[in-house]
Amino acid sequence: MTAPTLPLSARRRIPVPDRARLTGEQRHGTACVWCAVVLSPETAADLGHRPYTTPSVDYVLTWWPRGCRACVAARAPLPVDTATMRAMARQALDVDLPAAVAASLAVMYRGMLRELVPAVRDAVDGLPYEHADRRAAEADVHRALGDLDHRPRGPGAEAAHALRLAHALLVLTDRLDQSTPGRTSAVPGTPT
Repeated sequence: MTAPTLPLSARRRIPVPDRARLTGEQRHGTACVWCAVVLSPETAADLGHRPYTTPSVDYVLTWWPRGCRACVAARAPLPVDTATMRAMARQALDVDLPAAVAASLAVMYRGMLRELVPAVRDAVDGLPYEHADRRAAEADVHRALGDLDHRPRGPGAEAAHALRLAHALLVLTDRLDQSTPGRTSAVPGTPT
């Protein structure tokens, strides 16, 4: 099953059902929040703490939902396809882009970066804070987030922005491939 190998940081991002609609066993972590199967330590997967509020209190409470490994595996995010992302990013680097094409590529690159940033963070999550690979990955993620926040203005700015996003995409795909042991995703015929 894939649930035990899925890092907790990824399991925390899996949406869970509304707490108000769950049974007491599901809210207390003794039953799966999706299929209501009674859980044991061998079959349970923690989904991280989740905040919630109730009308009776004026502060935020926390609950710790749990799911069975089969339900967690079914809802787990798909692995990031870095080979496709890398090939798409190279499109912007290979040609002189018209503004309309640059705008559509920028939208596509933004979506890919939003998918890639959490994957890179998850890949280096287990490394010590002082580790050089973790620090480099965090710097790359920070630069990519800055590129995502940037809004181009002026003539030719869309094409330049698409190039910035493409470069960020290439850097993060390389970083993810380097940080994930056993990961091979190079596009045939291109250097990794």
